[in-house]
Amino acid sequence: MISNDDIGAMKIHAIFQSGKRLKDFVDMYFLLDGKTLKQYLEAYENKYSGNVFWATRSLSYFGNIEEDYSVKMVKGKEKDWEKISERLKKAVANPELRFETKPKQENKNNPLKKGRGFGR
Repeated sequence: MISNDDIGAMKIHAIFQSGKRLKDFVDMYFLLDGKTLKQYLEAYENKYSGNVFWATRSLSYFGNIEEDYSVKMVKGKEKDWEKISERLKKAVANPELRFETKPKQENKNNPLKKGRGFGR
């Protein structure tokens, strides 16, 4: 089975090679949830023996992204390009920065969660 480190290394390599697919940037955004860019860069360097400096810089260059590529998001995930590009820029500026997503707050008016135990 392939690890997230391997996937991150492949995404960095794909972005470094062309940077055309929006999907690769979106995937990196979500891969950075809980792991640092530094961890993925180490995996990239081990897997591809690539230049980490230029690979890192490619993550914050969005000029080659082709508009033709659409990205289907998993249910419950949103595609907000500003958030995506901002996270990538922050990760490039500080590869040891750890991002955490905020858990969704429970809806207190949820009819399925009326209480505990037997209601009489």
